[in-house]
Amino acid sequence: LIALSGCATVSNTEMVIHDVDDISVTTTYAYDKDKYETEEWKSILDGVEKDLPQQVRDDIDIKDYNKDNLTGRTYTFEHRTLAEQQKYALDLKGTIVKEDSKYIGDFEVSGDASETAETVMLKITAPGKITEAPGATIDGKTATWNLSEYDESNIRFEAGNGSNLATVVGLIAGILLVAGIVLAVWWNRKGKGTSVSQSNATENYSHSPVEGEYTARDLDDKE
Repeated sequence: LIALSGCATVSNTEMVIHDVDDISVTTTYAYDKDKYETEEWKSILDGVEKDLPQQVRDDIDIKDYNKDNLTGRTYTFEHRTLAEQQKYALDLKGTIVKEDSKYIGDFEVSGDASETAETVMLKITAPGKITEAPGATIDGKTATWNLSEYDESNIRFEAGNGSNLATVVGLIAGILLVAGIVLAVWWNRKGKGTSVSQSNATENYSHSPVEGEYTARDLDDKE
C-alpha cells in the first residue's frame, strides 16, 4: 500500500501492536483538493488496490477519508502477523521481539519519504508505556515519527508489556495484610476489654463496704 505511483499530500500510518504476532495497521493517503483532481488521486489508489491479492483486498477495510481540505482513503489491515503486514501494508522491514517484560521494535527506514507524500507520519502504539523511541514524540503508549523530517536509517522503540497483574496482586495482598492487622488489633482489644469488664464486675460484686457504707442487705436488715 505504500508504493504509490504519485505523491500524496499526507500519508499517515498507525501500527498497533497487540502482541508480537498480532498487529493492526491503518494507513491513510490524503490529497489536497486544491492540488489534485479527484479522478487523478482515485486512479492512483485504484491502481494500488488492484495490485493486491484478492484475499488481501477482501481482508482490508477501505473507507473514504475527508477532513479539512484533504480527501483520500483509509486502509486498515487488522490482527495480522508482522510478516503479513510488511508484505501488504507496512513499508518497514524489521522486527518486533518480546524480551522479559518489554517489547523491542527495530525497523529500517528505506527510500525517500517525499516520494510517497509531502508529509509522512508513522505512529506506533505498544501494549505498554513506551520508554524509548529516539526521534519520536512519546505520549504514553504511543510514539509518533515525522518521517518527512527523519534523517536516521532506522526506527527503534522499547515499551512495557502493559500487564498490571503484578500490581493488582500486590495491591490485593497489601489490602488483605492491612485488613488482617486491623482485625487482629480489634480482636485483641475486644478480648482485653471483656476481661477488664469481667474483672471489674467480680471486684464490685465482692467489694466489702467501708465504714459509713451500706449494702442493700444492710438496708433490708434495718427495715
